[in-house]
Order: sequence, then C-alpha cells, then structure tokens
Amino acid sequence: MAHLRYLYTLLSEFNLMINPAKYQFGLEAVNFLGHRITRDGATPLPSKVEAIWFPSPSTTKGLQEFMGMINFYHRFIPSAAWIMQPLFAQIAGKAKVITWDEESAEAFMKAKKALADAALLAHPRTDTLWALTAER
Repeated sequence: MAHLRYLYTLLSEFNLMINPAKYQFGLEAVNFLGHRITRDGATPLPSKVEAIWFPSPSTTKGLQEFMGMINFYHRFIPSAAWIMQPLFAQIAGKAKVITWDEESAEAFMKAKKALADAALLAHPRTDTLWALTAER
C-alpha cells in the first residue's frame, strides 16, 4: 500500500492521469511483450513456444520467420548463435528455396528444442554482490 500511495502522490504531483480499467493488482503472473513475468523471473509465453513445432520451411522467407522468433527469445537459449550458424548459412545467398542438409536439419531441431527447454531467467538479486565478466 505504501508503494501505491507513493505512486499516486507522484502522479498527482506531475498532473498525470491513469486509466483504472487498464491496470490490475495482485496477479501471480503477467504476460507482457511475448514473455510471462512472475515473481521468480521471466519465460517465453507457452503459446509462442508451441508455435515453433512445425515442419522445416521450404523457402528462405519461412526460415527467416522461424529465425526471427528464435532471435527474439535468444536470451533464453544458451549459445543460440552457435546453434543457428548453419541456418544463417542457408539464407546467406539469393536462393528462394532452402536445400536442407543434415547439418541444417539438426540445427533447426536443436533450436526448436532449446526454445522448448528454455530456462527461467531470474530477476537480478539486489541483496548480493554482482560480478561482470566478458567471454571471448
């Protein structure tokens, strides 16, 4: 309640209006911009993850659409760029039709499985020390 009082005080102080019909309180989870946000962290929306289970696309456009979705959720997929490397090679040329080889088909399946197995990204903890590292 203290946070709400503070919010309403700031809104009033700066003459800002909010629409009460557009906010909710006390929810366990919120779906926002393709993610499910909970107190524990964020995950991709289950409906979006289910949408990737389709056959291998036969056109460059279809593969680009698939890769766009994987790239949107890349933070949930460890080594996403490495997994997708053969797929990037498929769309690099001017060909409109995809020629599936074993390596590309394996990368396509790995990317789908990696998104389906996506881990929860936990919110940062403010009560601990942080360390930033650089990978090379």
